[in-house]
Amino acid sequence: PWAKEDFLMAALQRSREFGLRDHQAKFLGELAFYQDIREDQVKYMLKALELAEDQGLKDKLFEKLTVLSPKYIKEPKPEQLFDVARDYERYREFEKATGMFRAIGQDTSSSIDEVVKAYERLAMSWKVQKRDNVKYRMILEELLVQLNLFQDKEDVKDKYLKYFFEYKTLIARRYWTENNRSKAHKILDEILADERATQTQLAHAYWLKGEIHSELNHFKKSIENYKSAFEKEIDDNDLFLKVSWAYAWTLYLQKQYDDSAKAFENAITRIKDPIDQLRYKFWLARTYGKIKQKTKSREIYMDLLTHSPQHYYGIMARSEMGIEFPVAPELKNKLAEDYTIMWLKALTEKQMGKSYLENKTPVLKNTEEKISYLPYFSTVDWYEGALKLYFSIPSDERYKLADSYLPIVFPSPFRDLVKKASRKFKISSSFIYSIMRQESAFDPEVRSWADAFGLLQLTPERAEQLKTRAGVRYKTYTDLYDPQTNIYLGARLLKDLQIQFKNRFIEYVGSYNASEKAIMHWKKTRFNGDHLEFIERIPYDETRKYVKLVLRNYINYKRSLSNKPFMFPKNFFYTRLTD
Repeated sequence: PWAKEDFLMAALQRSREFGLRDHQAKFLGELAFYQDIREDQVKYMLKALELAEDQGLKDKLFEKLTVLSPKYIKEPKPEQLFDVARDYERYREFEKATGMFRAIGQDTSSSIDEVVKAYERLAMSWKVQKRDNVKYRMILEELLVQLNLFQDKEDVKDKYLKYFFEYKTLIARRYWTENNRSKAHKILDEILADERATQTQLAHAYWLKGEIHSELNHFKKSIENYKSAFEKEIDDNDLFLKVSWAYAWTLYLQKQYDDSAKAFENAITRIKDPIDQLRYKFWLARTYGKIKQKTKSREIYMDLLTHSPQHYYGIMARSEMGIEFPVAPELKNKLAEDYTIMWLKALTEKQMGKSYLENKTPVLKNTEEKISYLPYFSTVDWYEGALKLYFSIPSDERYKLADSYLPIVFPSPFRDLVKKASRKFKISSSFIYSIMRQESAFDPEVRSWADAFGLLQLTPERAEQLKTRAGVRYKTYTDLYDPQTNIYLGARLLKDLQIQFKNRFIEYVGSYNASEKAIMHWKKTRFNGDHLEFIERIPYDETRKYVKLVLRNYINYKRSLSNKPFMFPKNFFYTRLTD
């Protein structure tokens, strides 16, 4: 099957030479599904329909077209309306999409799941496309009203309660984001007084109240709420991690280091995933340092930098210990003797090589087999595939390989374009790669839920603002799939953010992920002079993780691209990152 695309291309060419329209249509229809971008798939199918003469073939092609792009369905059935609306959304026909989502959400014949799905998309359209967070919250409140229509229906009672508390809690969070803390507390208190709430839902409400108090440095109240949350029987692992972290962390911020150390120690014993433990271990080491238990502190730091050298906390442990980062060792491993991929590599048949590896990867069973194929992925420019294969290796085996495979885990594709952008905008190549790896895993054709496109995940609106100063031709959102256009626009944006935030790393990296307004608010209310503490105090999970991961990427790229050891850069959090 990995060679089928080339067969179809050859067959299409022959059918063109002989003027066989139905054959051309048939082959184009099959080739459509080999295109990576949805818009290209639809173009192929439309061209196939244009060529087809046989009515039976036309009907089959049209059916395939409606699967790819439901907006072409002439008279959609009720159960197809959501897919049609989503398709309008993909094509950025937002008015049509939102009208259909609202109609589905308000239709009394819609199921509770359909109502929720429709209102979620309607709300997100205001948050993502129109950047109106207040309207986003108002749509969620409208959803809560619609959900109440299901509260007396026994067959969906459990679902109703799940959705009710989920969205009521989310609405409280949105009021907090709008700085209306009193309204947020009022809603959370209503949840705490509701006898229908589960232990986990109550814990979530207590935790969120603690977060709101913590932002104002009302640590006594926040600890009371975290403790109340911690005492509940929580059946959600992510929430348990948030609660256990918040309790120990707030004790740390209050300088109650002995109690904080005990809380971190207790949490570590209850956390099963070794990766989840790293955050707690790092801050336990820092806490030990505060109470003069230097030996314990050093032992934990050494464990982190030895067993998790590429991880954010392994990197920061090395920084805390004042130990330099070594040069990445040269990659030495036994390549798989697979003559097919070796032949495709020699012929530079990259697309066919990628198809071959896509089919080969699922049958690789053990670590030795997997690592023997890893170097082949870069030869066909399939970096995302290499990352997926690498991270499918069990973590206890992976850390032993970490340094040896640094250039594969942190690759440098599109090198000429990145170097040119680096010189043009005076911004570090390592930094551009650090963002690119996190945003797209080097897939130039990726499109996110937030309607961002390409290698550096830019929105069409942002591209329009940047195009002149970036020196690129930009006309429509599909231009963002072009690597050069995307890299130049993204590098220009990164440079602008560095200037705006005066080279303050946490702020300009955070603002690439969250709003600039939010970043400035967090700096004002949460920064106490300690940059590592500030990162941990970022309230948005996604943005907090993003800042850590970009920092991790940057140090690993410096190791991969450097030819000599280096220390964690002095004044890193205030330094302009250049090559």
